[in-house]
Amino acid sequence: MQLFISISLFILSLSLQGCSQSYEDRNKTIITSLYQELEDKGYNVGIVDKYFDKSYIQLENYKTYNFETFKDHVRDVQAMTRKVKFLPFDQIITKEDYVIVRYFVKAQLKDRSIQAPVVAIYELNKDGKIIRLWEAGVTSDMVKNSDYILNQATIR
Repeated sequence: MQLFISISLFILSLSLQGCSQSYEDRNKTIITSLYQELEDKGYNVGIVDKYFDKSYIQLENYKTYNFETFKDHVRDVQAMTRKVKFLPFDQIITKEDYVIVRYFVKAQLKDRSIQAPVVAIYELNKDGKIIRLWEAGVTSDMVKNSDYILNQATIR
């Protein structure tokens, strides 16, 4: 009987590990899909509704957005951007509810091009919606300020 209980507990622990791994894979896929959709379709508020939970909070270079103010931010980015290209992730790490990505973004703005590094830490809920983002990199305020251009870039 004790052997049966030990084997059952071992099998249960393996199945829980498998659930955790597939959960992390799902979160990685969600974030990867978000960036692909941003690149393919551009910034639009529909993406916010699709990927982000209504309780969403973003902390970005000393600015904080909630779900509604983030939608305004997306509209601002959309208004000043012609094309966005996310270079392949330098790193993507998943751990439970978190996905961490490090990459470069190239943006063709109305009047110039920019390229900047970004580090983003996403937290997703059990439903696969993004509930929190900590991001360090280029911001819309930096883009508006013509003195901040990390590197000129041409998007092809």
